[in-house]
Amino acid sequence: MDAGSSASPSVPSVTTTKSMSVFVWNSSDMGYETRKISTTVKVAIIHLILAFLFIIIAFSTSSWLEAGGDLRNPKFIKIGLWEGCFENLQDDRHQYDIKISGCWWLLAEELYHLNDLIFQLDYPVSHRPSPTMHELYYDSSFPKRRTLAGKFALAIFVIAVLLVAIAFCTPYWLESDRRIVGSKFEKLGLWTHCFRSLPDPYDQNLRRFFTGCRWIFDPFTQGYSEIRSYLIPPFFVAVQFFFTMCFINLLIACVLVPMYLLCFGPEHQYYLLLIKVIGIVLIFSALLGSIAVIVFGAMGDSRAWMPDWQNNYLSWSFAFGVVGVFAEYVSGILFLVESRIQNRKRKMRESYSGQTMETKA
Repeated sequence: MDAGSSASPSVPSVTTTKSMSVFVWNSSDMGYETRKISTTVKVAIIHLILAFLFIIIAFSTSSWLEAGGDLRNPKFIKIGLWEGCFENLQDDRHQYDIKISGCWWLLAEELYHLNDLIFQLDYPVSHRPSPTMHELYYDSSFPKRRTLAGKFALAIFVIAVLLVAIAFCTPYWLESDRRIVGSKFEKLGLWTHCFRSLPDPYDQNLRRFFTGCRWIFDPFTQGYSEIRSYLIPPFFVAVQFFFTMCFINLLIACVLVPMYLLCFGPEHQYYLLLIKVIGIVLIFSALLGSIAVIVFGAMGDSRAWMPDWQNNYLSWSFAFGVVGVFAEYVSGILFLVESRIQNRKRKMRESYSGQTMETKA
């Protein structure tokens, strides 16, 4: 290259040989590109911060809908996602002599008798006859068998089951960077290991290599059982045990939840006990799963286990396990909240029945 070609500020110079082409970039151009990308990133961060602030404000404030200023003595003042403000708001069926005033959290137990009005859980009251007290609580077709907490608990429970089941079955807990050429390790899950070309760690002559995906307890591959202690160290056995127990408890909950949905109602003697058991089982399952993901997260990509540890990373099956365990915590807590709400409803129902009998007497 001549001396004049190096003075060009924008066009990279090229050196061509018989075997390859070498590109030489001017450092001033790279600096300009760096400054340009940096400015774009700053603008994106500013917009992200503003969007985050707007979402937080909208999420936490109670002014999504407000009453007009021309109304006299409005029962409704304003409402947001999680809080509503009312003035002498009463049950539209007039079955409870309770008037709500002030600002309340919408999931508060004191507002459970207004769920139909606030959350529109049922078709309008004017389109149906007013139910009796017995029909209100004991008719299986009435939608108040579950409160909003119970419905959220069911939805999050389904998500937890899907995520934990996928994490339990898929071989992507630990994965090697696919861009690395010559890597010995490919990926692994709780029950499957995949290698590109793993030498037998106990064969000093390096005459045996393992390739492809195999079940950990594969009885057909020669020599695979001999390296099982290398493939499954004690910490990984602990991960398998605790996550398996987590999955088993989740399956137990999968048996109990349909009973809660289909077989038991608020009038049943063991209805509250069933909801409590579901919540406790889910939280216990989440505790076991937490131990598994914490241990694997701390030791799964350590240099003392799989080869080429510097190129390995925790993959999406592990992430599914973490999110699934967290969803179990949330669902279990919501089931316990549902149990507490149903207990309060049962006590109020019994109190109302007692007052009705005294009035008739």
